[in-house]
Amino acid sequence: MYYLLKSEPPDRIVSFLRGVAGGEAAFLALDPSLQQADRAAWTRAYLAVDRAEYPHIWQIRDDLAAVTDDEIFETMLAVAITGLRDLAPRPCGCQKHAAAGPAGPKVPAQAQPALPADLQEAP
Repeated sequence: MYYLLKSEPPDRIVSFLRGVAGGEAAFLALDPSLQQADRAAWTRAYLAVDRAEYPHIWQIRDDLAAVTDDEIFETMLAVAITGLRDLAPRPCGCQKHAAAGPAGPKVPAQAQPALPADLQEAP
């Protein structure tokens, strides 16, 4: 997913965000008992996954059920911000950053969103 956002034009990022927001809105529109049933169905699906067919999911199947809605939101937000950041021109060309030189302004590492390790590019 990260690679799609990084390699495609900005309208793909907007489509991605609309899809995430639409899915969340549809889920929240469900009756609370249906929301719980949906979460339980995902938990059952993770636990029932075939080890040979999906070995990576099988290894973390117990952990997947513990992922919270906030963690999912933060991951989606980090993916979108990273995609936008990677698409931004360097330097941006505005007056504020023109004085920073050809490399653009220095952004401290802690100001950049951190992606989960599995979404980061290999060195």
